[in-house]
Amino acid sequence: MNTNTALPAISEHAYLRLFVVFILYIAQGVPYGLIFFAIPAWLAANGASAESVGIYLGMAGLPWTLKFLYGFVMDRYAYLPMGRRRAWLIGAQFFMVAGLIAIAVLNPELNQITLLAALAFTVQLATTLQDVAVDGTAVDLLKDSERSLANGLMFGGQSVGIAAGGAVGGGLIAAYGLSIATLCVAGFVMLVLLMLLVLRERPGEKLLPWSKGMTSGINLERQQDAWLPLLQQAFSVILRPRSVILMVAVVLINASWGFFLGLAPLISAEFAGWEEEIYTATSGAANLVSGILAIVFFGLLVRSLGTRWGMLLATSLFAAVCVYMAMNPQAWSEAATMRNFIYAAICLYVLILVVWAVAAMRMCSPAVAATQFALYMGVANLGIAFGSFLIGPIQGYGGYSAVFFATATGLVIGGLIFLFFAKAGGEMVQLNPRVD
Repeated sequence: MNTNTALPAISEHAYLRLFVVFILYIAQGVPYGLIFFAIPAWLAANGASAESVGIYLGMAGLPWTLKFLYGFVMDRYAYLPMGRRRAWLIGAQFFMVAGLIAIAVLNPELNQITLLAALAFTVQLATTLQDVAVDGTAVDLLKDSERSLANGLMFGGQSVGIAAGGAVGGGLIAAYGLSIATLCVAGFVMLVLLMLLVLRERPGEKLLPWSKGMTSGINLERQQDAWLPLLQQAFSVILRPRSVILMVAVVLINASWGFFLGLAPLISAEFAGWEEEIYTATSGAANLVSGILAIVFFGLLVRSLGTRWGMLLATSLFAAVCVYMAMNPQAWSEAATMRNFIYAAICLYVLILVVWAVAAMRMCSPAVAATQFALYMGVANLGIAFGSFLIGPIQGYGGYSAVFFATATGLVIGGLIFLFFAKAGGEMVQLNPRVD
């Protein structure tokens, strides 16, 4: 192909860089919304127990804890003539489509929780591979001045995708069944795959293995060709005491999302009497609002407050909401209370994600960006799976109020740890000298 007539390379245009990461985050958000919002609502509305919903969510969330493994492989192996991450992105999108089609074909019933959880695990395995590749691409290609805005766009795009996948997916399940809903989501992910097939990372690279093109010099410089230096460089940062302490804090904080994903559909079905389409429409609208806030406000807020105070603000407000819900179970049957809780939880959690992503990205070196960033974000997702698996046992011991109190406790402790240890000149210690 004549590179002079090709579409522009992502690395050469600021708006294109931001647009691509935005769209790719939407593409991972849509199946996330289907799997973590629409399907749990379908289960809860049809009488599934807290234990069953928790097991399903825990299994679906497990791939997000494995992201660091992808990071190691992705930093070590790359088909450089097509860019450092692009071949991985294309492969991940393809397997996302394949996994969704598998759900549509097998079409598990409500009582087939094990099969449904296994299929959700498979789709999320591909989704997390795409997520690591997108994050590595962002660290590789974004300029320092673009990172706060980009993180707002990334998590804003993810929220927009979750809103679409949850609300539209939930409506499609209610109207036409699970099979049609997953086929529609697969069709959207396929469209994003087509976008990746026509855009290069850097000028002069190949579009496809059989196309004309060559490896860029900067990618040759950054590529790690041996495991030992890669591991040494990644863990030299990650295993520092401050970094380890902050990861413990992030596990506690992110358990809140694992609790929420099970609590919200169960309480809305059992106490407020919501059908699945009401819950998915409400959570979809809340995700859309959180996405807009992430795009236009959260990135600027984090830049203004800094990561310490931004995290403390988000965790404190989220904890206050959970304490209120724990102490007022009589209000769970009120539609307004449920709507307010869902909107507040989703928006505040997206703010938490933006804060942590900005902090984690500052510590990443381009040479091992996929590994380092995936490790930091994977630790956060470990907290989500941890919270999901604990819903059933805690609910069985002390009811849903106990789950709310557990959520608030993790948020408060994690937020305070972050405040006291995530500091160096008012910010996260900046171990990457390229970042201001």
